[in-house]
Amino acid sequence: DPAFDIELKGHNLPLARQTGLLIRGDLDLRVKTAGDGSTTLGGKVNLHDGLFLRDVRSLIPTRGGSPATPPPYFSVERAPFRDWRLAVKAGGSRFIKLRTPLFNGVASGDFDLGGTLYEPLAIGQVVFDEGNILLPFASLRLKNAAVRLTRADPYSPQIALVAESRTLGYDVRMEISGSVTEPAVVFSSSPPLSSEQVLLMVMAGETPRSDISYTGAQRAQRIGTYLGKSLISGIFGGGQGAEHLPITSGENVPDRGAEA
Repeated sequence: DPAFDIELKGHNLPLARQTGLLIRGDLDLRVKTAGDGSTTLGGKVNLHDGLFLRDVRSLIPTRGGSPATPPPYFSVERAPFRDWRLAVKAGGSRFIKLRTPLFNGVASGDFDLGGTLYEPLAIGQVVFDEGNILLPFASLRLKNAAVRLTRADPYSPQIALVAESRTLGYDVRMEISGSVTEPAVVFSSSPPLSSEQVLLMVMAGETPRSDISYTGAQRAQRIGTYLGKSLISGIFGGGQGAEHLPITSGENVPDRGAEA
């Protein structure tokens, strides 16, 4: 078997380029074969200028999937590369923008890649520097959010997220925790409402106050706009214009009972 001692360097390379996904990076890697015959791919990958336009649900691992299904979402099956060991640090500050109908944001990441190329392991986290969760009747701004992969369960991402908004005179808060496959989602508000009442308010326009209510046409229009964003995002890729023209409505309710 051949013994390797190769340095690999590259700048601004498209590491992943698929429909709705682009990840670029700078490589500083080395492939070296040890005295026992094992080969290791080690070094650093600096990620940058990534773009994610897919449904975020495509990142949730499926049970019983192939080795490429769970994080870190790749697997090399061809010999002899499949047996190469990994010792790579990968990440970047604000390395990817996410533009989806449900979520817009910018994220940073820091991961240690281990295992083998056939069964890679990624230990680390993605932290969202900014973002908004887009619901039919509310847009919640992230206060803090992170997705982590731990050594205890490297194939099950753990999420910790807090987002807040003001709608119809209520300060609304959403907290998500636990595994991304079975997350715990809790809504709260000030003045206080039950989690179910807040959920109905932000998703269906069911207002808890008697001094304001949406007509059937208004609800249909809001939900139609929400679904329209999904269509526009799929066609135009969630362009940058939305970042410079934030529009909000329904934050407060004046005395006359109409949203403002």
